[in-house]
Amino acid sequence: MRIGLYGGMFNPIHRGHMQAAHAFVNSLGLHRVHVVPAKVSPFRESELVNIDEMHRVKMLELAFDSEPSVIVDDQELRRGGISYTIDTIIALRELYSTDELFLLVGADHLRRLHEWKDIETILALATICFVHRPGEKVRTEQVREFVPVQMPPQDISSTEIRNAVKKGSDISHLVTPSVENYIQQHKLYQ
Repeated sequence: MRIGLYGGMFNPIHRGHMQAAHAFVNSLGLHRVHVVPAKVSPFRESELVNIDEMHRVKMLELAFDSEPSVIVDDQELRRGGISYTIDTIIALRELYSTDELFLLVGADHLRRLHEWKDIETILALATICFVHRPGEKVRTEQVREFVPVQMPPQDISSTEIRNAVKKGSDISHLVTPSVENYIQQHKLYQ
């Protein structure tokens, strides 16, 4: 089987995240993709996650409710501490010992891969795939060994959504109706 890993803060999940997951599955013919919310990003340790992490899990479940190929995987939250991709890949490798693993990252992460914990092991265990982000310039030498996932760049950010909710602005074009209802019902990001 072909198994994908797509991690991030997902605070909250938005249509850009969902489109990236769909493009990942479709362009690589993945049988399933694990969408993994991070506990603490090693590159954004100072970023405060101002909601209970289980709200992020529930919003992911709502967003991907009708997607049989997507598994919302909370292993990084359960593991605690800083979320290192290598730990998640090793856990998936144990679960899928003979299957192909693919890791999806934003193109902005490519220039920082050398900073990742155990990047050589990650490269040995999984194929790195990437999506372009608006305004991100990717040099050819950065991507030679990586697989591009084609999708129109989405200029949406979770920060934009959180700020819009604080201001009472409409977010219906940024998130699914189920996620929007969940945010309103639980008074998140206010």
